[in-house]
Amino acid sequence: MIDSEIINSIEKLSCFRKKCTDLISQDLIFSDSLWFATWSKNSSGDMVARYLLNEITLYSFCIFFIKKTIFNYFRCFFFRRRIHFYNSENISHKKYFYQTWINLNETDKIILNYKDKYFSNFFQEAYKLKSVIPIIISINPKNLNNININNEAIILSNSDLKYINIIEFTSALKKLFIALYNFIFVFRAKNINEFLCGLFVSLNIIDIRQENSFKIYEYINSFLKIYLRENNSIPELYLPYEAQPEQTALIKAWKENGGNVIGYIHSTLLTFPGHYIKLHINAPDQLWVHGSSYQKILSLFGWEESKIKKIKSLRYSILKPINIELSTIALPYSTAALDFSISILKNLSKSGVKLRFLRPHPLTGVSKKDLKIINEIITENILLKNLYSTDNAIVCIGPASLPLEILEQKMYCTVIHIPVSKSFIDRFDNSIWNEYIEFINLGEAVVMNLKVNGAFICV
Repeated sequence: MIDSEIINSIEKLSCFRKKCTDLISQDLIFSDSLWFATWSKNSSGDMVARYLLNEITLYSFCIFFIKKTIFNYFRCFFFRRRIHFYNSENISHKKYFYQTWINLNETDKIILNYKDKYFSNFFQEAYKLKSVIPIIISINPKNLNNININNEAIILSNSDLKYINIIEFTSALKKLFIALYNFIFVFRAKNINEFLCGLFVSLNIIDIRQENSFKIYEYINSFLKIYLRENNSIPELYLPYEAQPEQTALIKAWKENGGNVIGYIHSTLLTFPGHYIKLHINAPDQLWVHGSSYQKILSLFGWEESKIKKIKSLRYSILKPINIELSTIALPYSTAALDFSISILKNLSKSGVKLRFLRPHPLTGVSKKDLKIINEIITENILLKNLYSTDNAIVCIGPASLPLEILEQKMYCTVIHIPVSKSFIDRFDNSIWNEYIEFINLGEAVVMNLKVNGAFICV
């Protein structure tokens, strides 16, 4: 049985987003502030979601509101990371397109060897027949003016920061004025939380990520119209789906030109997957998942079970043990607020859980302050010597996919999860997961045991 708090929270976030896009601006479908990625601590979408759900204080949200808006205005009215586009000449007669993220190197030579971690196994035959083409979203700025690329591709990349021109400045002011007018005279907030969140969303409609996502939509939409002049139909588009604003831009362009979109949830779900609350229009036509639990879980977030297809994992083709040592403390993607977790970790260390290693997330690392504190906890833990009741633990902090991956790979270890707050948003021991995971309480931390094999990863 799912708690009413979770059901009501999903409904509240979904209704707020629809209200913003319907009444303030349809362009807000690309808004970072309405992408409720609660695993990315202190991001715009995370803070809006938490304040709407009364999970953070008015003071905390107002401080974030002021800092983020000033930062965005400084970037948007003075500097811009413009989006650069590249596509190979004479792209035609393709059967599939797929989107991926690649860290393009600094040289002008780009080697595409089709070793994509999401779809490389699925498209093996298509690669040989050259009937598939990637849409690459670069995760680092790169100038695409004079590149040398060895295969057909469409590449979308940010440039370095540059001053904005008068046309861009005027356009941003116009968009901001319209959004604020609609917020004041049309939006009509129900309460102070909705008022402040709506005002924040309106003021930040000129955010660079939203602007660039809109430009991606315009570029891909134009590209597809040209493609249709030479071909009878649009190929299918495959996404490693995370509902990111840039992906929404691709979906909108694809659907407007009659194309079909398949989204593949390539990882495991997180503690509260708010970013997967379904977009009413600009969502994939079909969602592929590689766990038996996801149809039921995602139906809570607005997805029709008939639109969700269970497949064998494309990413985890063979479940080999994760390369992680026992007695490791694994950190999440976002380490912006670890004070609560560290206090729990200190108590856990004194309770007889053996701790030896620290594993930061490979994409984000850890701050010097938190690194020092955690290393001190490990040093004190070593002094316990043989006084351990649990010497095979892997301690996972925050809303990460790692604990579920470890459980499915049947590693001989004790999986312990430490949340980053008391909120249900950050905890696996909420009612979403009770059917699939057994929990043993260790204070604020929990030991996790799998009830149903294949609930999260099927191979």
